[in-house]
Formats: sequence, C-alpha cells, structure tokens
Amino acid sequence: MKHRSSTQTAALAFALTAEFFAASAAAQSRAASPKKWTTPRTPEGQPDLQGVWTNATITPFERPRELAGKEFFTEQEAAEYEKKVVAANDRDRRSTDPIADVVGAYNEFWFDRGTKVVPTRRTSIVVDPADGRVPPLTPDDYDDRLPQDVQSYLGQQLLSSGNQ
Repeated sequence: MKHRSSTQTAALAFALTAEFFAASAAAQSRAASPKKWTTPRTPEGQPDLQGVWTNATITPFERPRELAGKEFFTEQEAAEYEKKVVAANDRDRRSTDPIADVVGAYNEFWFDRGTKVVPTRRTSIVVDPADGRVPPLTPDDYDDRLPQDVQSYLGQQLLSSGNQ
C-alpha cells in the first residue's frame, strides 16, 4: 500500500509541475509578443536621429577600388580583412628611429575605429549607388543655397556660370 501512495504522490507532483511550466510558458508567450515599433519623430515630423552614434567599424565608408563589384565579404574574407586592417592600424609598434617613435606615440586607446566589419559583412557603408562609392559632385550640385564664401572656397571651376 505504501508503494501505491508514493506512486500517486509522484504522479501528482509531476502533473502539478507540468501545469506550472505550461502556465509559465503561456504567460511568457503573451508577454513576449512585441509591440509594433514606430520611428520616433521630432516636433517637425522628421525622424529623430538623436542619440549616441558610433563609427567603430573597420568597414570603410566608400568601397575600396580593390573590392570593386564585391558588395559583401564571405565569412572567411571578412576574417582575413579584419586581421589585415587591424594589423595595419596598430599604432602600438615601436620604432628604432626616436623621432618616428615620438611621432607615433599615440596608442590604440585614443582611437575608436573598431576591429570588426559591420555585421552584414558589407564592403562599404555606402549602399547606394550600388558601386559603394559616393558620386563626384558636379557644377549643378552647387547652387545659390551655398553662401558666397563657401562658393569661393570651392573654386570657380566647380561652379556653374549662373552661380558666379
């Protein structure tokens, strides 16, 4: 008889535990349902881009010419690129020339350039145009919205005849 009651107790304990976990899982699934995210806006209705921004990545802004036509790295290529760029950027190397040693005395503490490419493994930050390079400015890109001193600084050769 004693064996039978311990079996019933174990079965009851198992049923209560299973019920507890089922209720807990159901509560989590209700709580985990994400709310629809909306972009924060400024009072003028523009997207609010305030906050902390970082450029701590070794992914170049423009796609290097040697990577022309290559939009993404493979995982292996990204690892090799990271290793090469981190080694090239390492300013903690000492020189036998005392002047060069003093000139290069800033160590990596002062630089926030990152050690990894962006998570998507893109070969440039620029995504449009597809070549990953910022198109050159043309005279038509400059207009009367630029202050005169800026126009002069940029040089008359870049300005259209209507803006001179």
